[in-house]
Amino acid sequence: GTGTIPSGASNSFTFTVGGVVPVYGCTDAGACNYDPDATDDDGSCEYPNPGMSCDGDCANTDANLLTVNLSDSFGDGWNGNVLTIGPDSAYTFTMDAYTGPCNNDEDADSLGECSSTDICLDDGAYIVICDDGAYQYEVSWNILGTEGDTLLAGGAPYQDMLILGESDDVYGCTD
Repeated sequence: GTGTIPSGASNSFTFTVGGVVPVYGCTDAGACNYDPDATDDDGSCEYPNPGMSCDGDCANTDANLLTVNLSDSFGDGWNGNVLTIGPDSAYTFTMDAYTGPCNNDEDADSLGECSSTDICLDDGAYIVICDDGAYQYEVSWNILGTEGDTLLAGGAPYQDMLILGESDDVYGCTD
């Protein structure tokens, strides 16, 4: 316990010296950086993107590992623009603030910024939309396949279909 004994007074309280020293770390066994020795969670747990394993591969080995790259030519984020992939906006990407400079070999002093993340998608047809913000001329993005090939690329506004593998999916007006 804690307590204070005022100067000139007599009192007593019980305290313990020693005991178990806490080991801080990630205590969630489902996290990528789980620490089995940790006794107190420090909020450092890290989890893979949906559909991915902790080692950066697709959890479903038949899925397509894709890289989504976002760029902003001015360096101030996407100003409300959002890139969505899939029905019901299954994956949503944006840049709210400065994320770091682009690896631009042509202009090392570029004001631009970039963000990159990997996702896994099964074979099928996926609607891709980029829209909803200001300064759309600053926004660009691309989706790369497993071999680094560009599957789709664009800016804002944008709407098209991403077809992976064989697909019987048909999107469009059904009226």
